Amino acid sequence: MFPESSTWKSAKPKRFQQLVKTLDRFGPGKETSLASVFERLLPTIKRRSLIVICSDCFDKIDPLVTVLKGFRHASHEVILFHIVAPEEEDFPFGRPTQFRSL
Repeated sequence: MFPESSTWKSAKPKRFQQLVKTLDRFGPGKETSLASVFERLLPTIKRRSLIVICSDCFDKIDPLVTVLKGFRHASHEVILFHIVAPEEEDFPFGRPTQFRSL
């Protein structure tokens, strides 16, 4: 999906623009366990880094909190953008409704 992580290890504005362009090519995907992905990612980050997460956070809370604490313990800065659909906040369903997934 993304180029080798060492490609992105730079504070130069050009790298940020490349990252934004790469992210812009992707849309929502299938369900993923954030905790398991981050558990594999954490040991590969060797330098103190800024970790930016954009997610709906539909995951098991305890493992996710544990791995996010692991990032903080390794002195990484973590920013989490919680993506919420308008229907989740307003809940505009006035009559019985069947939901098929989260």
